[in-house]
Amino acid sequence: MEPCVFAQPLQLAMIHIVKARNVAEPLDMPDGFQWFDPRPAVAQRQQDDPKSSKSAATALPAVISTHDENGFLLSTSARPGGSKYQYVRKVKDVYRVVLPVDGKRHNFGPYHSESAAAEKVKQFLAQVKEGTAALTRGQKRTEKFDTSLQEQLETLNRTAELEKRHLVTFEAKVKCVFCETSVHKYHAIKFANRLCHKLTDLVDRKGSHTRAQTSSNTRKGVFSPQVQNHNLMAVENFLHFLINADTNPECRYCGKIFKKSQIKTAMGQRCPFQHSVDTTAPNPPVRRRLVGKQPAS
Repeated sequence: MEPCVFAQPLQLAMIHIVKARNVAEPLDMPDGFQWFDPRPAVAQRQQDDPKSSKSAATALPAVISTHDENGFLLSTSARPGGSKYQYVRKVKDVYRVVLPVDGKRHNFGPYHSESAAAEKVKQFLAQVKEGTAALTRGQKRTEKFDTSLQEQLETLNRTAELEKRHLVTFEAKVKCVFCETSVHKYHAIKFANRLCHKLTDLVDRKGSHTRAQTSSNTRKGVFSPQVQNHNLMAVENFLHFLINADTNPECRYCGKIFKKSQIKTAMGQRCPFQHSVDTTAPNPPVRRRLVGKQPAS
């Protein structure tokens, strides 16, 4: 595809501009000119680097100070309109201090003068160095959460081994004593309520229930309300009164034991025990289902 006709003059003009820029001579610096970056850290790095073109062409100060005569920390940013002090921000007509320390932001202000804000920066950094800085709201919330978490874990750990659950320690890491599985502290309570695979075979290494345990839990959830409703009318209808439906279903009166898979069958069978509502009256005869064709009466 041929280039557009209208684009050719523009391309030719750009080529001439680039050629003229390449052959142009650099501007001569005026006498007595000394260039240095207003950011102390950048200027010091350029001075120490012998390969830097600016350090070779210009004479930088021998010592670049990072503090002023009052000991206030100078800014490393050359942003126009900003404060000349580090961690100081100008918001409209006032100054605010924003200090990031240990991954947390500490906000102070507002201050009506730039020197007052810089004084606060100097004071707070000295307190952080000495370890006497006041706690922030985030640090207070963290301490409160850790204290509450420690108390809850102590309560759960008392019966952890008996109930075959994780025994959780809250030290450098939140981990189980038996399987040494570590989790984040925000998931510690949920983790402490789970079974440990080192103490039982009902869960795997990830803490998930095995297939047999999942099927058992499903049966418990389905049959428990059905068995309770059945037992309310079992004596009146002369049926089995089932107990221990979650483990070994058994009739309370006749003592017959069923399998878990036979619970529905057991709830439909009549109990041979004499548990009529009127103890003086005999049990009614058991009705049996008639199979096959019956003669006409």
